[in-house]
Amino acid sequence: MSEQETVEQQVADENEGSMESAQIGFFVGRHYLCDLSVENPTGRVEDTQLQEIVYALDGSVNAKQLGEEGLFLVELGLRLTAILRDRVVFMVEITYRVEVELRGIPEPVQPFTLGVSVPEWIFPLLQEILQRNAAYAGYPEAIFNAPDYRGKYVANQESRAV
Repeated sequence: MSEQETVEQQVADENEGSMESAQIGFFVGRHYLCDLSVENPTGRVEDTQLQEIVYALDGSVNAKQLGEEGLFLVELGLRLTAILRDRVVFMVEITYRVEVELRGIPEPVQPFTLGVSVPEWIFPLLQEILQRNAAYAGYPEAIFNAPDYRGKYVANQESRAV
């Protein structure tokens, strides 16, 4: 049973088989790594300098409707940059795509769901991809928080209102 099917079954069980409540929310279909770019412009960093590295993470979200009503493609972009004293020593950029079905979510709430809820849900997977690539390049554990998807969404909505 897939992860989505397991979650749907748990929701149905919790609601004693009520199918209506299991049909509300976002449901992730296929999700996949679309692009991965790794740059290590300086080569090996001295072991004594590894503790000085600061990580910066930036992200973007774009969503578009697919052919059928309620089906969307959410594209997440993330860039992890390792900085040592004002110079970039390592960078990983990924583009990740998530096919999402929205069920029972009102039209005004759909952009928030696609721009905030879906990215927050999928971020742990993306975090693992970024951390593994940093480790493969010989950098210490990359510890960082998710981008502020909620703050970016609010700022985007405010800029559109102006």
